[in-house]
Amino acid sequence: MIAVDSSALVSILEAEADAARFLDVIRMAPRRFASAITVYETGIVIGARRGRESASEILDFIDALGIEIVPFAEPYITLALQAYGRFGKGVDPTARLNLGDCAAYALAMHMDMPLLFKGSDFGATDVRQCL
Repeated sequence: MIAVDSSALVSILEAEADAARFLDVIRMAPRRFASAITVYETGIVIGARRGRESASEILDFIDALGIEIVPFAEPYITLALQAYGRFGKGVDPTARLNLGDCAAYALAMHMDMPLLFKGSDFGATDVRQCL
């Protein structure tokens, strides 16, 4: 089981250099999860880059990868708030997690699974990493 952050999804959608690696990890995982906030954030990023019409295709993409969307409710809200208090932008100069990052962090921590992400922000936290 893995949790997937929007940074990994955007990397795949934008065919970035590490996209194949992220796609392999997702496909090899027996179950894949993403916070509803992560899916929303991915739609915003892709919509800004490709046009708003592209954002509506995000759900098909998530479904094709077999990623289960987890509603953002308790206990994820409390865990995300705690994550921001420890690792948020303006709090921790190394991690600098944003709202979407905190939602992905909360999901991974609550479900005790590693997080698939791109970049160094999560590396400055205590979340388990896929790569």
